[in-house]
Amino acid sequence: MAILNWNNQLVLGIESVDKQHKHLIDLTNQLDEAVAIGADRDTIIKIVNGLIDYTVYHFQHEDQLMSEANFNPTMHAIHKAEHEEFVAKMMVVQLEVQADVNAISVDLMDYMVNWLYHHILNTDKKNGAQPDQRH
Repeated sequence: MAILNWNNQLVLGIESVDKQHKHLIDLTNQLDEAVAIGADRDTIIKIVNGLIDYTVYHFQHEDQLMSEANFNPTMHAIHKAEHEEFVAKMMVVQLEVQADVNAISVDLMDYMVNWLYHHILNTDKKNGAQPDQRH
């Protein structure tokens, strides 16, 4: 059973971003499943590394879209700071998992799920739906 499910609430209406959000959710579900079934260390590390790499790619894409849209600099900075905070957290997780594959806990998975839902539903949706936040 998936820990995260894509649904219409998460749709921003920006095809590239929605597609990437779906992929991030898929990767999060893969990690949760791998941990649940007790997958081997290499598999879990591969999924964590892939999740981090794709997250960085996705955040760069969002940042580029915001720059191209001449997004309000303050809102853009806040959005980017949220991205950087999540990546920093995931980099710590990456180091912890390399040392001990059991570092992925229920708390960590809850953090990831909550962060993704909050970020998509609150930050991304709010920013994408309010053209008055742009210059």
